Amino acid sequence: MRETGSPFLYAMQSVLAILVVSAFGVGSAALAQNTGKILLGDMVGLEAQQRFSDDTLFILPFGDIEFHGPAAPFGTDNYNVGELAERVARRVDSVLLLPIMPFGITPPEIMRHAGSLTLKEDTFKAVARELLESLISHKARKFLVINGHGGNTKPLKEVCAEIEKTHTDLFLKCTFWIEYAPDKDLKDLFTVSPAGHGAAREVASALVSRPGVVDLKTIDFSNFPGRDTIWHGKPEEASKEKGEKIFELAVRNIVTMLKQNGIKVKGY
Repeated sequence: MRETGSPFLYAMQSVLAILVVSAFGVGSAALAQNTGKILLGDMVGLEAQQRFSDDTLFILPFGDIEFHGPAAPFGTDNYNVGELAERVARRVDSVLLLPIMPFGITPPEIMRHAGSLTLKEDTFKAVARELLESLISHKARKFLVINGHGGNTKPLKEVCAEIEKTHTDLFLKCTFWIEYAPDKDLKDLFTVSPAGHGAAREVASALVSRPGVVDLKTIDFSNFPGRDTIWHGKPEEASKEKGEKIFELAVRNIVTMLKQNGIKVKGY
């Protein structure tokens, strides 16, 4: 399904490609044709220029790197939002998917754990704002911001509100992806709420988005510190099958929302 390796590696490896694509646009007429690519980082020559139109939906995923308890990798928010963003993108008629912004705003209690990274709120908001303004300067007009980390939610919504005040001709939807896979629709999968940091919803999704990194059978949950303070619920109830159901639900709900807002989609 994936055109790249992990979403995080794609994010880091695509920086140079984006700079090239955004430059002077050298390339043959053949390369300028619509090749069906969905990743902005994969555009060559004039391909990107041709795709910047009123019809194209630009998807911007935002994540974070932070401690996620005993059962989810530090890159969980990046892996999960990257998986979701790509699945959504493949169901939109005209779309370009940007690399994941892999760093976000991590709370102090999580920053106590080595490996957790954070940006200052002003820095994060400036990055988000300037990414959107860059796309707008190239005549992009439709945007789906998909957030994969709770600490980014409020700042991203504030940035989107500022952009909408300045540019009144945009479709700009700012979403937190887990809101499209709510607890009430997952109650048959888990014995307790799967919501929360490092809880079953995140873990099950990561088993899909980053398979092979975590083996739940090897983890002693009863003796791992921080349950219900740093990490929550019963991540031991997660499975790859449940993760697939979570992604299917979230994709269906997001694509339905896009269709309701006039975005041309496939299969819904």
